[in-house]
Amino acid sequence: MVAQLVTPSGPSAEILVGNFIQDFNYDMMSKCLRVPDEKFRDKVHKTMYENLTTFLRETGSIPANAALAAELARRYAPLLGEMVEKSLDAELTQKADELLAEMNTPEWLLANDRRRPDSKQVKIAEGVYVIQKMLKTPGGLIRVTAVNQEGRLQDVHISGDFFFYPADRLVDLEHALQGVSFEPEAITQTIVAFYQKHNVQSPGVVPADFAQVLTV
Repeated sequence: MVAQLVTPSGPSAEILVGNFIQDFNYDMMSKCLRVPDEKFRDKVHKTMYENLTTFLRETGSIPANAALAAELARRYAPLLGEMVEKSLDAELTQKADELLAEMNTPEWLLANDRRRPDSKQVKIAEGVYVIQKMLKTPGGLIRVTAVNQEGRLQDVHISGDFFFYPADRLVDLEHALQGVSFEPEAITQTIVAFYQKHNVQSPGVVPADFAQVLTV
């Protein structure tokens, strides 16, 4: 991600932000998260493994920090010009210390804590979320676990205590939602078409309920 730093006199700098992960313990991370159930934990683990990779996985080794920095500078030089190493000035260091003091507190760290028991989604990477949501309808409880990947549904699993006829079509509905835009209208249209095509009946549950449980 590239962000432009703007001052009253105009743009003064561009900031390039990114991450290099040398190694990552997928099992430990999925175990540390406080999630609703083990199926959700398994989906988080699977989605992390598919969307987050490391130098160790890709190359079989972990590069030294100095070597990584040198290679990064070499790769960016054709785009950004000659890279000149500079030391952090006192003003920037002081500001960093001030921000650390502000952010390294329970109040700041837990303000949007994904480990809360009522968490409805876990962010895996930019644009990739594992979600689990529930909705009580007149026909019963709907529970949906899925992956929102770049605004598209993936790996959808539907369960609950509602009636769905023919019952074996529920798996087909999950497949039909694969790749559908993560928008209420698109999800509703897909499910309406599926109901009509397969003559599905779900007393007390309408197609829009599935869209609501996924996107609200």
